Amino acid sequence: MAFGKLFTSNDNPRSTAIKAVALANNIDLEIVIEDPKVGVSEEYKKVNPLGKIPTFVGADGFVLSECIAIAIYITSQNEKTTLLGKTKQDYATILKWMSYFNSEVLPSLGSWFQPLQGRIPYNKKNVEEAQAKALKVVSAVEAHLAN
Repeated sequence: MAFGKLFTSNDNPRSTAIKAVALANNIDLEIVIEDPKVGVSEEYKKVNPLGKIPTFVGADGFVLSECIAIAIYITSQNEKTTLLGKTKQDYATILKWMSYFNSEVLPSLGSWFQPLQGRIPYNKKNVEEAQAKALKVVSAVEAHLAN
């Protein structure tokens, strides 16, 4: 039996990390594809009236939205995981980088690539500005990894 259901859309970048930590911790998730742009199932509307992706529903009925909270919750099911660090400082640093990717990296990459993919209207000036911002926010990650 699956640990729970993950409601997501195809190729949702905020669900990628959730699926990865579930796999790393041998936690079985039932993936339920929803597309808020064209409409969602009645089951999904009941657990998340706002229609936000992703949303987790545990086998016990526990409902959780927001990708960082879901990833932490799923990871914490493995008492021996090293993915949450060894100290409170490790844990806080992990949360910092998760938040940074969610609030800075993903939106800037999306603003850069979605017009190139035809997902949103193309505007050269906006794409160039988004590219500059994306490169700036990713450079902070590169600098951290270089240390």
